[in-house]
Amino acid sequence: MSKVIFSDHVLAYKAIPSHCHVKSGTFDTEAKILLTALGSHNFVNQLDVLVPKNALAPATIEELLTQKGSGCVVESNLQGILQFLISLEESSSQENIISTLKLISLDTDVTHQNSISIVHSALHLRLCWPSYEASGFKGALSQMSKGNRDVRGQMYDVSIDISKGLKRLAEEDSDKNSTRLFYFADKEKAKVARYFVASDKLDGKQLQVLLEPTVNSCTVKESSMKKMELGPCKLPDLEIAGKSPNDDDWQESVLEWITYASIGGEQLFPFNKTDSYLSNYSALLESRAQENLVRISLSGILISTEITVRTIQTLTQASWFAVLLHGVKDCNISYGTSTAHSFVEDGANDAVLLGEKNRFVIWEVVDSSDSHN
Repeated sequence: MSKVIFSDHVLAYKAIPSHCHVKSGTFDTEAKILLTALGSHNFVNQLDVLVPKNALAPATIEELLTQKGSGCVVESNLQGILQFLISLEESSSQENIISTLKLISLDTDVTHQNSISIVHSALHLRLCWPSYEASGFKGALSQMSKGNRDVRGQMYDVSIDISKGLKRLAEEDSDKNSTRLFYFADKEKAKVARYFVASDKLDGKQLQVLLEPTVNSCTVKESSMKKMELGPCKLPDLEIAGKSPNDDDWQESVLEWITYASIGGEQLFPFNKTDSYLSNYSALLESRAQENLVRISLSGILISTEITVRTIQTLTQASWFAVLLHGVKDCNISYGTSTAHSFVEDGANDAVLLGEKNRFVIWEVVDSSDSHN
């Protein structure tokens, strides 16, 4: 099982995965559907854009490249994280930051190690059986542990709503888990772990000022857009108008093409030397045209929905474009608000968007156990 690391990675689907959800519409009338879909992928750590080189003015390309993202790599025990949250609650100028906060454990395998995440104003803990048993929490058996008869190998999920403030919940004693959280943090105070913290409203340097008083160490991590010219590429039929929502063949072929093109798949480009006995994809592709493609990428951080939306808004000037969102896979709540994220297939948490004129199609590829509307 791969650990959460912030590095370049790729995805390429040869067919629509079994747990792929497809939505379509226009940017004018179905924008809310698109925004909801984008916001449901909690921890996106790579964004790739595909666009024809001449479809955007050079100034527009430069505008995309000026976008940056940042966050903080933190070393702390759970007590330090809780004190950070309480400091936000007690500050009148920062009390609304919690709703925009994202935190995820690093260097952790969520299948058998304790992990923490914060998203959508909720604190999520996934605990191994010894930690859970000693904590006194009232939680639920993790989806991935169902069917595991080895009790000591089971994992448990605990979720605490922090939208009203942890300190207030503990003082009112209205949520037993909130009270037990401080007890558990005290017992675990010797255990220091690494986390990545980001916010849709604050950059890394602003977060650092708020984090440093309560954590062991805090390092700002920044990342900016990078451009790569892929060269002349074969294009399939990318026209969305007139396509049926149930046209699985078209949806499958376009998803495959977008993901393959995004990694510079050589069979789409001139001087392809792939042996036809190994793959005849290039010969079978019903190419409608050829265009010089540019790939623009942002990676190495938790990418906010705001950056994604700004990117899409800029790209709508192009005749067509594609956006690929790669989500962190090794976490306890990768999609939506349900902690029922397991690894029945591959823990996938990706989204692929095609925009063409005023229309869009979005493919969401998630794990089979993830909740999905």
